[in-house]
Amino acid sequence: MARRFLFWGVLLGVVAIYLFAIFPTRGLFSERNQLSSARTQLATLTKENAQLSKKVANLNNPSVIASLARSQYGMVNPGQQGTINLPTPSASKKG
Repeated sequence: MARRFLFWGVLLGVVAIYLFAIFPTRGLFSERNQLSSARTQLATLTKENAQLSKKVANLNNPSVIASLARSQYGMVNPGQQGTINLPTPSASKKG
């Protein structure tokens, strides 16, 4: 009978150690990994945000806006005349 109580006492002790020591420690390591991943993501997003802020500041410059309007949309300054170069017609194939 004493052996039975000893067996159940040891078993209960092992289960208690698992529940109160090992199980929470596994969660702690998992949370550390998640925290590390979140810090890496934050650093990446902070760097990207700084680059985008510089781009916004650059796009608020009137000379940059005028340059983009001319190069991408074919706009011209007042008093200027815009031209379009059309491709030459290809020679028709003789069949």
